[in-house]
Amino acid sequence: MAIKSILSRFVACLGLAVCLGTASQAGAQVFIGGGAVYNFTQECSPGSTTITSRVNYGRFYYRPGEEFGNPSEISLAFIDGSILFRRWAHMDRSNAFYSAIGRQIFSAYHYLYSTNPRIRVLRRDVIYPVGATFGPDTALVFLRLRIQNYWGVPGCSVTVAGTFGRNPALVASASTGDGGFAFDESDGGMGAPPAH
Repeated sequence: MAIKSILSRFVACLGLAVCLGTASQAGAQVFIGGGAVYNFTQECSPGSTTITSRVNYGRFYYRPGEEFGNPSEISLAFIDGSILFRRWAHMDRSNAFYSAIGRQIFSAYHYLYSTNPRIRVLRRDVIYPVGATFGPDTALVFLRLRIQNYWGVPGCSVTVAGTFGRNPALVASASTGDGGFAFDESDGGMGAPPAH
């Protein structure tokens, strides 16, 4: 039984590496941080009485398309799996939703969303350097997104907000004040869809 558990965790980690390992051009350009997924709509789990108050915390990764000449990517890593969104537009503030590709890995199963997510950027603020616009010198950025069809569920919408930085120590001090992130099941570190 232990071998099967180790093997399934290895497969999950390998899949996570494939999903998150798209930053081969320059690893230092990827923004690393943490944040929350919240403001779930009832459509995310119609039978749940608590889904609208659900909050998930995790480590988040942001790969800006304008620096790579590729799609922008947001990866959400939880203790039980990960979700990747790829959008062929920069993450500039917008009043419109843009189509994206979504995929997730939970319990060692990889799933490409059959219903494309749609992403609206509510905020992208440069936190450091203070007063700067987004560019190569940006060290710390805050993103808030509204994502439709989250988990690949039609009508399921969430808000994703996080602080991202090129220097993980800077992100930790800005986000938590205690020098790091430590999430577990008791504080919302799980990100998988509810069982139906």
